[in-house]
Amino acid sequence: MAEQMRYMNMPAKNIRRRRLLVLVPIILLIAFYFIGFRATAVKRGAENFSDKTSNITKQSNFLGKQFRTALNTSAKSKFLSESLDNMVEESLTLSEKASTIEPPEDLKLAHSFFSVAMKLRHQGLEKYSRITLTAFSAKATKQSEEEALKDLSLSDAAYKYYLQETNRYLNSHDLKITLTKSAFITNTLNKKIAIKKKPAKPKPKKKEEEKKTTDGDLSIDDVATIPLRVSFNPDNNIRVLPDATSVDIRVRIDNKGAEVEEDVPVEVELLNDNKTISKKQGSLNRILAGKQRRITIRDFKPKKDGVNIFKVTVGNPSTENNSADNSYEYKFIFKSQD
Repeated sequence: MAEQMRYMNMPAKNIRRRRLLVLVPIILLIAFYFIGFRATAVKRGAENFSDKTSNITKQSNFLGKQFRTALNTSAKSKFLSESLDNMVEESLTLSEKASTIEPPEDLKLAHSFFSVAMKLRHQGLEKYSRITLTAFSAKATKQSEEEALKDLSLSDAAYKYYLQETNRYLNSHDLKITLTKSAFITNTLNKKIAIKKKPAKPKPKKKEEEKKTTDGDLSIDDVATIPLRVSFNPDNNIRVLPDATSVDIRVRIDNKGAEVEEDVPVEVELLNDNKTISKKQGSLNRILAGKQRRITIRDFKPKKDGVNIFKVTVGNPSTENNSADNSYEYKFIFKSQD
């Protein structure tokens, strides 16, 4: 009772002070709780993100090892043709998994680099698979190989940026998490990509050769279908395509001449057992001298039985000195016939 009377007679200033002394520890406890909760949430989010990316990276590293083994094997073409399809499919799955990861807000940039790295690996493997799928010319094969290896090399660069951004985040929060390293292309292959051949010294041109260069000189550099073929028989030059109701054809045209080619016509005729099924035309508005352009002509309806043939003609062969490379026949059947 005496204590109660003493509290009632206490000045208001002292009462407020006593209340503050009681409230301050409670406020500090609540603040420390939320700070600790936040730190735990940050750590949990970073661990979850790194676990998911590391799991994908380990699988990608295994694909890289398979790919390098395929490049170095003595039975290169056979090994690649048997294993590349699986690599392309698995890399697509990894790319899709990478894009579905939900990163913490401050790791979104790192995640974008990671997704790009996985997409480039899939894209590079897919381009490399077209070397065996097209089998058109040595020049096309060499160019496709260089493009594929460049994509794979760029994927390694994107992955390094992912590591840098993620480590910067981890260090800023004093988190000790080890990230999985990854390099799809070895230093030897990188040197191969970086080497550029010195241009050969041009020989003096004769008058006849000069005239030939100034004339139009278009050629078909590469032909492929969508969907891509699954196999090729070099004995009869017949490709096997997966079953499809419609087929697109993609043609890459090379302007070997010294002048710009404009309004270049491209004609594709679809035949089955030497009977015309359909004929379509397209055109490219311009191809610069020494450059290449692609055109895709869509929605052909090949027959399911018999041998189908795409007869491709570019430019106007009658006006060129060398017209042998202005046309090409692409023979194919469907997988259900194989």
